[in-house]
Amino acid sequence: MCRTLARAAERILPHRTYLINKSGGGGSVGMAYVQSRPTDGYTLLDVTNNLFFTPLTRPGLQYSSKDFTPLIMWGFDAKVVAVSAASPYGTIEDLVNAARRMAGSLKIGTFGLGSDDHIIGSMLGQASQSTFGFVPFDGGGEQLAALLGGHIDAHISEVSEVKAQWDAERVRVIAVATEERLVEMPEVPTLKEKGWDVVLPKFRGVVVKKGTPDEVVECLISTFQKVIQTPLFQTYLTNSMIEPRILAAGALAIGIPALLWSIFTYLLAVPLPQGSWGL
Repeated sequence: MCRTLARAAERILPHRTYLINKSGGGGSVGMAYVQSRPTDGYTLLDVTNNLFFTPLTRPGLQYSSKDFTPLIMWGFDAKVVAVSAASPYGTIEDLVNAARRMAGSLKIGTFGLGSDDHIIGSMLGQASQSTFGFVPFDGGGEQLAALLGGHIDAHISEVSEVKAQWDAERVRVIAVATEERLVEMPEVPTLKEKGWDVVLPKFRGVVVKKGTPDEVVECLISTFQKVIQTPLFQTYLTNSMIEPRILAAGALAIGIPALLWSIFTYLLAVPLPQGSWGL
């Protein structure tokens, strides 16, 4: 995903774009790296919900969303619950019923404790009165490898992460955490229609270190508005089943955190099963 964004940016920017992978810690490793760089606008951070969730669920972190200046949000990525094609769990009800019987030993892979994957799993556990065991990974590739290898029973991730394996019929998507069924996967039910009000898409965007000069920020915003409209990137969004959602910096800075904060405070208000946060 970031590679495609970088390739599209090179068609607009006058300089070459370099991609540096800083995975781990629910995005906290990448946040720390960008904070270690100068405020010159040459180091950007590709972000998701975890820009807000990770600092909230890990109070000891040195940095938070307030240490970054948002540039643009460019899409919503549906979150899905997936199992391997060889899994005995053919439906989301099968998975939930097994979790009730196994009392925390059914393993679900997530992108780190406190990530939106983990939060969706915790919300599902609370809503369905079941308990899952969460296994943290540094990225979607590791999650998929563990799923296909039989090391975890299911995983929660973005639809774009599992699409290739779904197309190859190696994984089975058994539920989506969206308001409505996905057009591309009409046979897959939403968690909400099953009676569990769990809806949380993943937004995707770009931020820069706070303190970057205003004129640089304005230039970057203008540039990325062009980048995400390139045929290369629009094709990528379509092929990856990512819903285009273009919001300027103001909307990203105000609206998105408010949405995610409301979900997070809901979680804090409802007692979760013991150990479900894994913290």
